[in-house]
Amino acid sequence: FSLKPEKSSNYEIAYKMQTRRLSMRAAWFRNDLKDLILRVKSSYNGQTVIDGKEVYRKENVAQAYIQGFELDFESQIAKNWLLGANLSYLL
Repeated sequence: FSLKPEKSSNYEIAYKMQTRRLSMRAAWFRNDLKDLILRVKSSYNGQTVIDGKEVYRKENVAQAYIQGFELDFESQIAKNWLLGANLSYLL
């Protein structure tokens, strides 16, 4: 039995706007995960429990993704004052 390495592909699309007093950025991202390694119930020599503990083995059995968006902005509200904020959200 042989495990394959887990794989990840990342994507991002972003837009940035900047004026003399305002800077803003918006981005969407996604991370595709393949061949995730998980524990799967198994047996050893026909036994599913050894010394009171269940038998498991690791296999490449899952796929998943993480995606979300980010928003950033910064504005000069007075000569020596900047106001900024950041929002990140996972879907």
